[in-house]
Amino acid sequence: MGKPDTPRITHQRAARAALAIIDADGLDAVSVDGVARALGVKAPSLYHHYRNKDAILVEAARLVLAEVEPLAVGASGWVEDIIRACVSVRRCVLRHPNAAPLLLHCLPRHGLLAAYDRAIGLCEDAAMRDFLLRRRAAL
Repeated sequence: MGKPDTPRITHQRAARAALAIIDADGLDAVSVDGVARALGVKAPSLYHHYRNKDAILVEAARLVLAEVEPLAVGASGWVEDIIRACVSVRRCVLRHPNAAPLLLHCLPRHGLLAAYDRAIGLCEDAAMRDFLLRRRAAL
């Protein structure tokens, strides 16, 4: 049997498989064996690409967060922009309700920092900008 035309294991496919398991059965149902089965491979093949299950879960969390609308400056001001971003996150979690614990467990830190940086850049109020900078430093 030759090598397949498209790789069976990619970070995107493994993350999508893990997210599908989470959406269907919850975070506790995810296992390396289950993700491997969904991809049509054996678990040791996944360990070639991932250190452990948490590494796969981080990729799945990134997929969920990728659905969030980007924070952008609007004519209505930064407060409305932040509210719009929060509503977008809420909608994303509602699309993947079983992924809420995933986001608490495996929230990719760099994604959060990027969102804070965008919020700080939108902020015209000096006191709010200082608050956001202090919160960012605490991450």
